[in-house]
Order: sequence, then structure tokens, then C-alpha cells
Amino acid sequence: MSCRVDVLINNASALWWQDVVDTPMNKYDLITSINSRGTFALTKACLPHMNKNGFGRVINMSPPIELALPNFAGHTAYNISKYGMSMVALGVAAEYQGKGITGNTVWPATVVESYASINFKLGEEKDWRKATILADCVIGIVSEPDTFTGNMLIDDTYLKQYRGFTDEDLKIYRCDPDHEPPRLLDQTKSRDKQGERAEIRTMAKRGDVKDLDQDLASSSGFSRPKSRL
Repeated sequence: MSCRVDVLINNASALWWQDVVDTPMNKYDLITSINSRGTFALTKACLPHMNKNGFGRVINMSPPIELALPNFAGHTAYNISKYGMSMVALGVAAEYQGKGITGNTVWPATVVESYASINFKLGEEKDWRKATILADCVIGIVSEPDTFTGNMLIDDTYLKQYRGFTDEDLKIYRCDPDHEPPRLLDQTKSRDKQGERAEIRTMAKRGDVKDLDQDLASSSGFSRPKSRL
């Protein structure tokens, strides 16, 4: 039986936001195994099928590679694992250019409502967007021509720049209709905002869920969640 794979979305990921000295090697191995290694393995398995059919779309949920120092505070191991995912997409783009197969990444500008944002108490509903913003980005990227490849995209920027969305249109993704979520996860902000973002990211330490209370006690980068969380 032949196998046809047209689209691969590498979305599964493990979170670990701690300083280097507070990162056990087993945690480092876990997040790199799931994030960068898992993405590489699945992509490697799917590419022969895509190449056979002359069509493929590899989309990785990972951030643009931004090497400014503030982005690494408290996120060194995590960034290694997530940037590895981005490098897989860039590798696909380079190796399959002109062959009908594209590689791109997409990353949320804001915290997105998910079990991760709930279980790790990453703020309140007003701080989040709905996951449908990423789903709509994926639909758009899949529909782009073969020449649309090698891009590391931010979700709302992509929708505005390539799909014609306005700021008003983006309001449909708010979890709280009356509040615009802060764009805390956009690492591509101007350099003059680097210090402000570094402070936020450093204060938002997260590791094991069982140690969440301890992390919350030493973090204030995200507002405390509502009692229902």
C-alpha cells in the first residue's frame, strides 16, 4: 500500500523555562528529544513520500531564530530545542527548493490558550489568544505557492502581511473580547524593547508542573490566574 503525506505539522513540544544551572540533564534530554529530535525524525520520515509526489508542506511550531542575548535568559535549554525545530524547517526549504516541498515555521506573538497555558498558569484569559489563530495560519501557509518557503513567521504578522487581516480582524482571536493580549512571545521586537522583554521572560520561570507553586513564588512576569485555574 502506498503512503501519501502532503502536510507535516510539528506541533508537539515540551516546555522548560529555567536557568542553565537549574536545568537537570534529564530535563535537557527530554525537551531536546521531543522538540528538535522529534521534529527531525518525523520530517525525515515524511520527506521521501512528499518527494515522490512532488508536493509537501513542512510547518514547525517554533520561533524565529533571534540571537539577541536577552532572549536566552532563563530559556537557554528551551531555545536550543526550539531553534532546532526552526533549523529543520530551514533545512527542508534549502534542500527541496524548486521541488514542490516547502519548509516554514510559525510562532505565536501572544500566549495561546492551551493545556500548557492553563496548567502552567501563564496569566489569565485576557492574556491569551485562541488556538484558532495558529490553525488559520497553517491553512494559509499550506495554501501558499511553492516559492513561499524558508520563512520564520509570527502568527499575527503573517495574517496581516500575507492574508490581508487588519487589527480589527485579529480581535476574533481574543479569549477575552475586551482585552488585547500582550505580545510577550514575539522575540523579533525592536532592539529597544529587548530589555523589557528579557525582564518579563526571566521572571516567567516554569519547569515541572509539580513545582509550579515554587516557580510562581519566584516569578511575576505573568499576572496571577483566575481562581478557576
